[in-house]
Amino acid sequence: MANSHEHAISSLIDSFSSLGADDCPQQIRHFEVLVAEELGRVYHRYLALWHGIVSPADPLVIFKQVDIRKQLLDQLHSKRLSSL
Repeated sequence: MANSHEHAISSLIDSFSSLGADDCPQQIRHFEVLVAEELGRVYHRYLALWHGIVSPADPLVIFKQVDIRKQLLDQLHSKRLSSL
């Protein structure tokens, strides 16, 4: 399924190059609709994921957790544990 979305997006991007030369309003409108549909799909997917999280953490808390984990990983790497 991800492949079909990737293919659709790549063909959409490839087709943008022809828009400047053709100056076809119907084709431009078609691409506007495709982009709007894709943005809507991504937005609804994001909302579904967001509402699936019971109590979403504050972004700053998540950032600090990631920063702490990165510091610990850097410390491990500095101990010459290159396999990590």
